[in-house]
Amino acid sequence: ADTASTAQVMRVYALGLLGHCLVGALSRPFFSSGRPTWFPAFAMGTGLLVTTGAGYALTYRFGVDGIATANAIGISTTALLLLMGLGTRVVPIRTR
Repeated sequence: ADTASTAQVMRVYALGLLGHCLVGALSRPFFSSGRPTWFPAFAMGTGLLVTTGAGYALTYRFGVDGIATANAIGISTTALLLLMGLGTRVVPIRTR
């Protein structure tokens, strides 16, 4: 029973794995290129608020799976904000 519960929680945490990887990669350009360092702090703070709110909303109904889901939602929000903050100004990518 414990193994099955742990496996279920790990499956839910895996939904946020891409977000975790992206946050690590996307935060580096802000600190290495003289960009405003307040933006990563803002993105992480927003992600933390999203995680807290989602955790509060989901834990009552889904238990530990709700906590894992809230983590995935919050870190994905942070990654999305960092991606939007970088835009195309760091490395220009030609589409045509």
